[in-house]
Amino acid sequence: MNTIFLLVAGNSKLELKSLETKAAVTMNVEGLEKLIFTHIHFTMNIGLQNDDERERAKAKKVYDIAQEICPLRQSWGEDVPISFKLNFT
Repeated sequence: MNTIFLLVAGNSKLELKSLETKAAVTMNVEGLEKLIFTHIHFTMNIGLQNDDERERAKAKKVYDIAQEICPLRQSWGEDVPISFKLNFT
């Protein structure tokens, strides 16, 4: 998720001071060979060089784009439920 965000942020000329992403993964285990992800939650903590309304709006737009293209699927192709939270630090 950080990589996607950084790629979009670079193209958007968003100047970051810090970026931290935490992922909480919930899964079920079916035997030794099958893990089923039941939910993934990303919490992104973003620090901006210039923390003003314009830069926060730009960061929110970058965050929305990164959410749309975050491709997480089970190994057999089924979508994994994902949620996101954005915090400014």
